[in-house]
Amino acid sequence: MTDPHEASTEPTSSCFREQVLHSGGLLHSCWLLAINDKKPSELRLFPDGFLDLVVALGPTPQLIIADQCQSLPGAFLFGSLTRPVRVRFFGPSRWLALRFRAAYGGAPELRTNSVLPVAQASDLSFLPREAQTTFQALLQRPNEATLWSAADSLAAKRPTHDAKDCVLTAMRRAGRDATPTLIQDLAADLGIRARQLHRMFVRRTGLSPKSFFNVIRFQHALRQIRDGQSQGLAQVAQACGYSDQAHMAREFRRFAGMSPSKFANTLAPRYRSMRQLAEA
Repeated sequence: MTDPHEASTEPTSSCFREQVLHSGGLLHSCWLLAINDKKPSELRLFPDGFLDLVVALGPTPQLIIADQCQSLPGAFLFGSLTRPVRVRFFGPSRWLALRFRAAYGGAPELRTNSVLPVAQASDLSFLPREAQTTFQALLQRPNEATLWSAADSLAAKRPTHDAKDCVLTAMRRAGRDATPTLIQDLAADLGIRARQLHRMFVRRTGLSPKSFFNVIRFQHALRQIRDGQSQGLAQVAQACGYSDQAHMAREFRRFAGMSPSKFANTLAPRYRSMRQLAEA
């Protein structure tokens, strides 16, 4: 097993491309991560409130969580993150993935900050049928053409979720608004008690509503910093509903493992360039 403290660099030649489906259902998007570096490199992943079903091509990568290494299988389900993790690549690699809102209906074996190996579509009985079919196609023909064809097909389908799904409704609301929502107010809007909503969230996502909304608020702030949408960190904190810049810094350290200023000065330009390469 590789030493988790071994020096490694961020990928210098890589890109990330995502096609968002805008259907409002459980399936949020399809995405591709391409790592082109021949030397070992590391990529940091941050909590985002999503569940990712990944087919990994290339040398077996390693997942590093809290200084513990584990080899990743060729296909796996990535649980909701509550802390930053690192993925170590050992040569050119491709990840083809389906991204779901974390209200996936419950996989007993899947916990937060963990991966679940997936060998066949039948392992995904808790996901929508179209997701199982798409995943099976990716396993049989693991290439970009299959992924984007699947994205086009899925985008044309109407969402299959129940319109009365309180957890999914709450998640969609969180995705639209960076500012925090009082759980009591949200539950009242949905016609249920706050305690009921809390139980639903924990059962479906492994996260409490408060934890989930904190992750979404962090993601709003991270994107603003990454894309240079605000004049300064204080403005980002205010726009995203933090009580002050120090409050944002505390949550940023919790979810990103670094301060907002360090992210802005080191990782943000690299992550921004990854998306620019994909869009070129």
